[in-house]
Amino acid sequence: MKPTPLQQECDEEVVRGTVEEELPPLFDYLEGEVKGAEFLHNKTISLVDIALVCPLISLYLAGESIDAIRRPKLAAYYDYLVAQPVIAARLQQELTMLGR
Repeated sequence: MKPTPLQQECDEEVVRGTVEEELPPLFDYLEGEVKGAEFLHNKTISLVDIALVCPLISLYLAGESIDAIRRPKLAAYYDYLVAQPVIAARLQQELTMLGR
């Protein structure tokens, strides 16, 4: 992961520790809370959905992904949210800005 927009060096050891040690328990918790390919509340996107998907998008942009075998509901939830037009459009803008 290289934070190019900030022109800073990345401490890969810190990143690895976070991805391998700190995130798995959080993802395990979320796996038990999300329902898969649907919004968390009501039948429309809400702030809670946006709050949960933003850090997951950041991980995606950094080259990480959700293990769909270990956490199928969380992976389905992420895929569902990033397919929503408002999020998909913004994500495409981010990818363009990053040259991808």
